[in-house]
Amino acid sequence: MGDQKVLVNSTRLRAALLGGSILALAYMPSGAMAQEERSGASAPTQSEIIVTARKRDETAIDVPAAITALGAEDLDRYGTRDFSGLQKQVPGLMIADIPSNSGGAIALRGLSSSPNNPAIDQTVAINIDGVQVGSGAIIRLGQIDIQQVEVLKGPQALFFGKNSPAGVVSFRSADPGDSLEVKGSVDYEFNAREWGGQVAVGGPLTETLGARIAIAGNKMKGWIKNNAQVIPGFTFAPPTSRSPDKEEFVVRGTLVFKPTAEFTARLKYTYSHMTADSDIFTRQQRIACPYGTPQGNGYPGTIDCKADDVTTNGGQDPRLIALVTPFIPDYLNGGEFKTTGQKAVQHLASLELNYEVAPDITVTSVSGYYKIDDFFSGTAMYQSAGGLVNMFPSTRKELSQEIRLVTAKDDWPVNLAMGAYYQDTKIFNAIVSAIDLYGLTKGASSSPGAACGACSESDYNVNGKTLSAFGQVIVKPIEQIEIAGGVRYTNEKKDVSARLNGLPKADVPGLGAPYTASDVEYSNWSPEITVRYRPNQDWTVFGAWRNGFKSGGFNTDNGQAAPSVRTIDYRPEKTKGFEAGVKYSNGRFSANLTAYTYKYKDLQVATFDPISLSRGLINAATSTIKGIEGDFQWRTPLDGLELRGSFNYNKARYGTFLAGCYAGQLVSEGCNLTPTAALAAAIAGGFDPNGVVPFPAGARYQNQDLGGRPLVLAPDWTGSLGFSYTTPVGNSLEIGFSSDAMYSSSFFGQLESAPQGKQEKYVNLDGSIFVGAQDGTWRLALMGRNLTEVYRSRFVSQTPLTGIATRAGTNIPGGLPDFSGNVNRGREIRIQGSFKF
Repeated sequence: MGDQKVLVNSTRLRAALLGGSILALAYMPSGAMAQEERSGASAPTQSEIIVTARKRDETAIDVPAAITALGAEDLDRYGTRDFSGLQKQVPGLMIADIPSNSGGAIALRGLSSSPNNPAIDQTVAINIDGVQVGSGAIIRLGQIDIQQVEVLKGPQALFFGKNSPAGVVSFRSADPGDSLEVKGSVDYEFNAREWGGQVAVGGPLTETLGARIAIAGNKMKGWIKNNAQVIPGFTFAPPTSRSPDKEEFVVRGTLVFKPTAEFTARLKYTYSHMTADSDIFTRQQRIACPYGTPQGNGYPGTIDCKADDVTTNGGQDPRLIALVTPFIPDYLNGGEFKTTGQKAVQHLASLELNYEVAPDITVTSVSGYYKIDDFFSGTAMYQSAGGLVNMFPSTRKELSQEIRLVTAKDDWPVNLAMGAYYQDTKIFNAIVSAIDLYGLTKGASSSPGAACGACSESDYNVNGKTLSAFGQVIVKPIEQIEIAGGVRYTNEKKDVSARLNGLPKADVPGLGAPYTASDVEYSNWSPEITVRYRPNQDWTVFGAWRNGFKSGGFNTDNGQAAPSVRTIDYRPEKTKGFEAGVKYSNGRFSANLTAYTYKYKDLQVATFDPISLSRGLINAATSTIKGIEGDFQWRTPLDGLELRGSFNYNKARYGTFLAGCYAGQLVSEGCNLTPTAALAAAIAGGFDPNGVVPFPAGARYQNQDLGGRPLVLAPDWTGSLGFSYTTPVGNSLEIGFSSDAMYSSSFFGQLESAPQGKQEKYVNLDGSIFVGAQDGTWRLALMGRNLTEVYRSRFVSQTPLTGIATRAGTNIPGGLPDFSGNVNRGREIRIQGSFKF
């Protein structure tokens, strides 16, 4: 849709965001007025929500860290039911939800992990009811019956078991209350033809035992229209004309046992089942064609080559499916999974035990279990002819145990926190492929044996064990000042076995030594020091020095990788830096301002080799992130009117990074490092690589320097402005209005920084209106999301089999590929009815 969809001038909006936040910080009533205002406060502000960022019950203003806390009311405002909806409420947070067995990538302050490798742990940790989950696929676990969400920005190694150098997103689901509660909703979204609903029932079973169960489900026909034309012998019919055509069911059960005032046991179990019948790759579309029309296609129909709600993807070739079937091993359960689409089944269980051994001294145990079984398949061609069939089965299991002791006495001069964490992880994933190298889709004859020469089955088993321990001492030399120091030690061991067509990869001719690496071990100390000054209950000033760590691992998404990307392991990433901030809250008005600077070493980033069509993970030597962020929330003197806003300026840049080139990238465009042997010999013989003479055969550069370039998913500016207004109507009704605008400057969705992978700036507008009972027993709402109908891709890749990869690093033009992306959902118009009693 381009810049014409941006309804607000971006420069003015940035000024409004920054000016509004500064003005908000300037508006800070005195302590006496704060007490008067607080007496009339209603729902809590962000700063008043009870959070557990330091494994203690505190308000957000108590925590010496940048934190955004969202309550159930914030999540319900626009019917947020999936993880990706959070990015509209937390500037600096970005979700790349892509159809893969890794689920996607989560970025915070411009830091993210590969959206492809199912064995990688996310650099933004996800914690649900005390259980830390490494898989990015957890973003598909629907937000059902959530009480609140806490987003902690910056390294959080001290209190969160592992892998949180960018931050933590922590979900807490609702517990049973002291009395019976029944709540639910049903809704319909018009553009995707989506029905959804959920119900939760909870309350006491006995004086000491409470229970709660929540059930949710949704079914959609899809918001993307597939215009592929069926041409006999060339284009095959897609499974559906709209996608994603999917169904999802989620159920969570909770038991809380409290036999005494000192002991509490909390058991939670969540089950999620999601199926998508459409070709899973139809959500990915060609978003840029440098030469005006799609390459490598031959399809006579129209492909618009832009990000929108229309795609042109044909179905899979049944002949290729027949060829690949013998390569599908027993883990497909005799054909239980369909050959087209996706099926993901997730289980998440937690058992939390809290025992107050003495007043303000608590021992906590958290046991966790997570499992996902995922299978998806598709043409992977982003075009109408199915010349490539891929199937990706995977399983991930995580068992974890944490034990900690925390003291939390306000008038003690010294408080302590200490604990230990253990996790056992087992990951399996496979890549089953059939490539049309024999002209099957063109009608040529070929024996089955010859065609299967283009088939392969590559699989990986990764095992990991993590053991870590932490300790913290909090000292209060005087009542207003708190000094805290702590450290976490982490040790991780991992091993991998890799096979190609049933043979260990180390024994496959042409693959060799890199696949003999089977065991790695990483250890790390991550210290942290914070200083907090609270002159009174309304103000907090803090400074912090923090370190972060995420272990290395193995590339398990590269199939028959070529030598350029087949290195199987990648190094850990580490970070260290500072942040300082000021917080204010008087019960009706709250504001936060934080500045930060961090340096990252060996950042783990995803890359794509256009010659071998293989993906992998490499380490960027150094990266720096500097920025300033602020937010405010104000219940105005006008009864029922609330204003809110935020901004984030984030300069995330690679420092030293030798990266690959994108297909067709010329020497003049920066692909001018690491010459091949043929080019080195030509230069020695007097060849000028900067001249206009075409390069000799095999002579080219292979790399570029991305130093100073932005990180992936790292816009310089993000921000939001919004309001809510509720007013009574008569004696029993009320009506309400809400609107929020979110701004993002441009960003790259692709590592190699191709101009076609850059996503333009945008403004996304949401709005809602409701009428309901003043006592909250029922409500009818009309909600709109992405009303500006912005389409952007947070994951961009070079379209396979397009462009001329061997022209990269030369002066021969005309080798650029097409680019494909996974585009965000378009405009949503949803009507919802809800009840609660």
